[in-house]
Amino acid sequence: METFTDPKVPVIFQSLFESDKNISKHLVDGILPQFAPFSSIQCIEQSDHSNRHAPVVELLCEDKNGGQRMVYIWVAWLETFRSKLITEIKRCPSPYPKHAICFANLIINEASDAYCHRYSLADSFVFECPEGQDLIVIELPKFRFLNPEAPTEPELWLSFLADINCDSEEVPQHLLEHPHTAAALELVRFDTQSDNTIKACTDFLSSVKAQQAAIDALEKDMALLRRLYKI
Repeated sequence: METFTDPKVPVIFQSLFESDKNISKHLVDGILPQFAPFSSIQCIEQSDHSNRHAPVVELLCEDKNGGQRMVYIWVAWLETFRSKLITEIKRCPSPYPKHAICFANLIINEASDAYCHRYSLADSFVFECPEGQDLIVIELPKFRFLNPEAPTEPELWLSFLADINCDSEEVPQHLLEHPHTAAALELVRFDTQSDNTIKACTDFLSSVKAQQAAIDALEKDMALLRRLYKI
């Protein structure tokens, strides 16, 4: 049985965007359809924005009208990763309209069955550019195909991110049948990774587990205090 590294782990996530341009093209086209198709997508300097647990992939994209747009993509494993990076990206200077895409490896909005949520990135901040300040949050644990019999290209990549991890025992057939996702599967196979990459993955997952345990303990303590003081 083949084993895989998790494509959502930062070191793997970044390397995928560097080595496979199909991911950038189809995800950006699918998530920002109002500006698609993008004719040029360039992966520029990648920054961790002072947060090594959620590095950002920065893409300079040319939209269907020839305009330039900055697209920031990252995976959030914990709510703290998501909120901190949103703040950092808001403050990041750019002469172009900005779009932030957060793949959340957690459920954020339990009240909704929808997995894709769109917000205004600008919020209370003021920018030079008049439009294009989107924040798109995709909750991967909720992802479902709109039509399983005819998955779209963006949906295949969302399935790749949602369904492939270190514990995957069976690869969905639709990922094996599509040439682009099949090629990406080869890139995340465990036996193709260097020792340093495997160590980075292990360290990251251990850190996430420890932080989640601390968050759970704090929430438990807060719940107890609320009951005691009837808050």
